[in-house]
Amino acid sequence: DSQAIDLQAEPEGGNWRVNGQSSGTQFNPSKAGAGQHWVTYQYPHPRNRCMTVDSTALVVQKPPRVKSTTDELKLCPDQDTLPFQLEEQNLTGIEFSLTPDSLGSPSISSTDQGLYKYQVDAEKAALPDTYQLLIRGNGKQGCQATQDTLLIAQQPKPDFTLRQQGDRRACHYVAGNLKVASNGDPGKVKWYIGNQTDTGIHHQYRITEEGAHALGVRVSGEHGCRDTVWKPGYFLV
Repeated sequence: DSQAIDLQAEPEGGNWRVNGQSSGTQFNPSKAGAGQHWVTYQYPHPRNRCMTVDSTALVVQKPPRVKSTTDELKLCPDQDTLPFQLEEQNLTGIEFSLTPDSLGSPSISSTDQGLYKYQVDAEKAALPDTYQLLIRGNGKQGCQATQDTLLIAQQPKPDFTLRQQGDRRACHYVAGNLKVASNGDPGKVKWYIGNQTDTGIHHQYRITEEGAHALGVRVSGEHGCRDTVWKPGYFLV
């Protein structure tokens, strides 16, 4: 993305060629592309017309580039780390920072080439609902650095209540219906009763084995955030 540069030599009045082709008096790195390019200056002597030739090599670096593969990271209440991936090109290093600055320096670790993890060290209640992770890539040979921004958005737990129809205690067996009710879309629901598992908003249960049986329900919200209710000894047969 560099601008064209002027080609200068003494004495003036000669001809410029780039890679054997006439080029005028400018060299445009963006048009030439990455790699090595030979720039030649030819000057004919005004008296005997003998040609004086001088050449030099110009190396155009690949433009530095860093870009996240996603625009937004969703932070669930039960999450402490957020994985993300970067596309990197011709960089000497990457720097990370948070906006607003009052959040301090982020804790970032690299797990593999292009794979990173953001460790959320602060209490989530002290974090704003949305904030930004700034990513700055340092280019080689003094080339201008590039940057990208990731939006981090805190997500609420799924809002749901548990409703029951039927008895929790019986001498011979327990049977009834369970239902998850939510102000919003509870997404996916999974039930755990003893050795029974089921999915769906409703669950019909029938327990005949004697003893106390726990009830577990795990709800995944629309953004993938989860909440779990676990009630030991909920059913007694």
